[in-house]
Amino acid sequence: MGHSDHRAVVSEFSEDDFLRGPSRWHFNASYINDNQFLQKMNNQIEEFLAVQDQNLDNGVSKRNKWELLKSRIKTVCMQYGRYKKMLNSESGEREKELDNIAKQLANHPEDMTVQKHYEEYKKRLEIEQLVKARGAAVWSKAKWIEEGDRNTKYFLNLEKNRSSSNVIRHIKNERNEIVQNPGKVLSAIKNFYDKLFSRDKNLRDTESKLNTFMQHCQHPTLTQEERDACDTHITIEEMGAALKQLNNESAPGCDGITAVFYKTFWRLLKAPLFDCFRECLEVGELSISQRRGIITLIHKGKNTSRDELGNWRPITLTNVDYKIYTKVLALRLQQVTKQILNENQCGFIKGRNIANQIRLIDDVIKFAEEANIDGLVVSLDYQKAFETVNKECIMAALKQFNFGPNFIQFIKTMLTNTHSAVTFAGWVSEWFPSQRGMRQGCCVSPLLFVLVVELLARKIREDDEIKGPLALKLQDNIKLVQYADDMTLLLKDEDDLNHALDIIDSFSNISGLRLNKNKSLSMWIGSSKTKDNTHQGISWIKIKEQPKYKNSSHIF
Repeated sequence: MGHSDHRAVVSEFSEDDFLRGPSRWHFNASYINDNQFLQKMNNQIEEFLAVQDQNLDNGVSKRNKWELLKSRIKTVCMQYGRYKKMLNSESGEREKELDNIAKQLANHPEDMTVQKHYEEYKKRLEIEQLVKARGAAVWSKAKWIEEGDRNTKYFLNLEKNRSSSNVIRHIKNERNEIVQNPGKVLSAIKNFYDKLFSRDKNLRDTESKLNTFMQHCQHPTLTQEERDACDTHITIEEMGAALKQLNNESAPGCDGITAVFYKTFWRLLKAPLFDCFRECLEVGELSISQRRGIITLIHKGKNTSRDELGNWRPITLTNVDYKIYTKVLALRLQQVTKQILNENQCGFIKGRNIANQIRLIDDVIKFAEEANIDGLVVSLDYQKAFETVNKECIMAALKQFNFGPNFIQFIKTMLTNTHSAVTFAGWVSEWFPSQRGMRQGCCVSPLLFVLVVELLARKIREDDEIKGPLALKLQDNIKLVQYADDMTLLLKDEDDLNHALDIIDSFSNISGLRLNKNKSLSMWIGSSKTKDNTHQGISWIKIKEQPKYKNSSHIF
């Protein structure tokens, strides 16, 4: 019996019993480099469109024709995938054959015929593996694949494992119970968002209430020229420009068709999609798949519990045709938002930087200290702001900024009769209505949101009862700064805070946005920095205790 100075290690292994779902179908990007596929798909689309042109009076709407075309595309792709799978199984046999040829070459190294056969066979297999690896690289989101790096196994494994960091293995349900069964986890997530997206029945007469709320405020609005530019009908040229700006690597929505596919076959797809959009605007809602979005969850960070659904950020995966529509609207909005949004809002506005906001807050704190004046800084947090904003408030806000009827109809069509589902570990829930809120991941949603909260900011800025910390010291008295939904108030005292919170409460009853006081922070500055009293149920800190900010929500 032998002896060793190494200590024995006993390991136990068990299979992961967590049952994953079948996952959704995605277009395989490697097909774009396959001439056989390109020819087949071109023929199928042309044939479909020719048949539809011959049957103009068959009673099928343009929206449904578009849905049928997408269904045909998916069917052809899946059929081709099965064909490629069969070829891959044959590829395994070819690898065995290559081994046999290699053995022959080892036995007869001088045989030039065997050597040439080996080199040709090997090169053909390498090309097959490279094409396969490139397809996997796209799905794994690996951005640094280089020519000649044929690490096929790495990319194939990364494709399978890239989402493991966001897998939810257990979660709290609505009864505050920890559930682990995949079916119960999916049900808990679905119920959470079904409730979150339900209409707030207390919000009524939104437009008239917003008009009353803003009646004494003067704020920039669109010029007639800007209004007309936003109000023109959507064109095929705009759609093409929007498509070019879409990220090739973005995950597709429920139809599985990617931006790369659209860009490859845009010559054939643009006309039927344009007809579809035109009919959508006539009937007031998008086609059925365009109205649907699949919610995937991303955990907010290491310092928050993974069991609380509130600590997961919902990103909605929408179809590329929807993205084209919303990107057109976003590009129009980007041309005018800078003129109508105050310079102290830097969220999603080109040319504006959050660093300026941070510096401004720092300057206010220093000025209050040096001038020995009272001051108060309050960082506000809203509860699920994007998901709870009132859709009617969005329309009313557009009217406040003098957008025309066509553009408002474009947005209303986008928001009408939308539905969501949640995806988790390969499983997808049933669809449920999204009666309020905007989708995180939508091209135009951020710009619409900042227009809504700009009205609240304008109301606070113009309220004479809110003095601000620099009252009577500087001509330009800054009362707040914003980064999207993150608002930091720069106030003088408790009276300022009371007035500001009253305004915010009134706006909440119009917009649906609710302040989360537990996650909001306040801090006395200047001559008030030694105060110990707290106020309004908001968390308070002192300057010497101030945390290093990690994001704009707790900026000081």
